Amino acid sequence: DADEIAFVREGEGVLVLLRNGKRESFCVREGDVFVIPAGSIVYSANTHRSKWFRVVMLLNPVSTPGSFQEFSPIGFGGEQPQSFFSVFSDEVIRAAFNTRQREDVDRVFETKSRGEGQISEGSEEQIRELSRSCSRGGRGGGGGSGSEKEDIQPRSLTGEKPRYSNKHGRFHQITGDQCHHLRKLDMDVTLVNACRAR
Repeated sequence: DADEIAFVREGEGVLVLLRNGKRESFCVREGDVFVIPAGSIVYSANTHRSKWFRVVMLLNPVSTPGSFQEFSPIGFGGEQPQSFFSVFSDEVIRAAFNTRQREDVDRVFETKSRGEGQISEGSEEQIRELSRSCSRGGRGGGGGSGSEKEDIQPRSLTGEKPRYSNKHGRFHQITGDQCHHLRKLDMDVTLVNACRAR
């Protein structure tokens, strides 16, 4: 229940959003900024063989300022979110997943939840399939035209000429004029690379 503003700090990957009954895939790489609207189901994959895929996220709660809740299909103990499937009856779960036993569904998510959090290893074929339909856009050029897809299209923060630059560093910025969704959130995204004085 929060809008997410994300910055790819390192690496490259594919981001998949499920929202409004549609699936949208985006290729993202180091320096990109993108917005994930509240209520979206999102998953991502690292598409580089040897680099980490590191993403910095800022959450902007929609209904309760200063507080947000994460929902997950996989339930964990401790501070991890409980599975949202736990609220559905066995009959609904069996019908939704076309299975005779709810245990079959639980077993699938149980195997995914072993190890560290909700991170798992995908096969080369799965990564290739996710990447096949992803779009690359938002590199350079003007602002959003108001269409929903352009609102969340990744934009390169570091791929354009810095707003300010001198021997001491570079100042990159994406404003609401360049990204319609940031304007709706009344936010700008800024990255400063400063050199240390010698």
